[in-house]
Amino acid sequence: MVSMEQEFTIDMNGFGIHAKIDFPKEKKEKMPLVLLCHGLTGHMEEWHIWGIRDSITDCGYICLRIELYGHGKTDGAFYDHDLEKWVEEICFCIDYAKGLPFVSDVVLAGHSQGGLATIMTAGVAGEKLKAIIPLSPALNIPVDCRRGGFFGTIFDREGLPETVTFWECNDLGRNYFEVAKKIDASEAIRNYTGPVLLVHGGDDGAVPCKYSVEAAKEFPQATLALLDGDGHCYEHHLDLAKEAVETFLRSL
Repeated sequence: MVSMEQEFTIDMNGFGIHAKIDFPKEKKEKMPLVLLCHGLTGHMEEWHIWGIRDSITDCGYICLRIELYGHGKTDGAFYDHDLEKWVEEICFCIDYAKGLPFVSDVVLAGHSQGGLATIMTAGVAGEKLKAIIPLSPALNIPVDCRRGGFFGTIFDREGLPETVTFWECNDLGRNYFEVAKKIDASEAIRNYTGPVLLVHGGDDGAVPCKYSVEAAKEFPQATLALLDGDGHCYEHHLDLAKEAVETFLRSL
């Protein structure tokens, strides 16, 4: 249960990151915090993000939701965003959260592309994190971009165009794909040794669940919550996704 919500902007050297912080009903002098990120084309007010937020605060954690480059009310154009920028912003927000006087530990969670960014961040800044929760992590993005595909759009992997249009109306610049092609998710996974919860719908049509199944085998300390019959945003079993998150957080 959320007792109080505050909306503000985190200033990253002149770049504004839109944020909201939600506190649990019962407050303590020091509390753990979950930094929660959305996915590609998403934002902090999506219903599955709300659901995970409620799970976080219900078990006594603070939830800090952020919107990343080119999404929601955060600075930057969607066209210009890439995963390196997202990881840079997440790392900055981790340091911001750890500097708050009422925060003890930080857990990082992210959905879809935010789940991939969560894994990438853990690979370079894992020592700052108590645990990570990749939710339907889009580990297919670097794989597909190296093959010349992106969520149904096919492009020349050798001679990338200036602009790639996907889902009919979303445009991304060439740099997004140049960055994505270089991502080594397996290296990031090997570099992170802390506790991990992977949550994935068994019928995810955007990111096949096999990616989380394989990642769970690679992480040293991984729990996999595979939701049979569910989709990418937990359209059918959000309650089970929430339950998995609560059980994991209470175990830390």
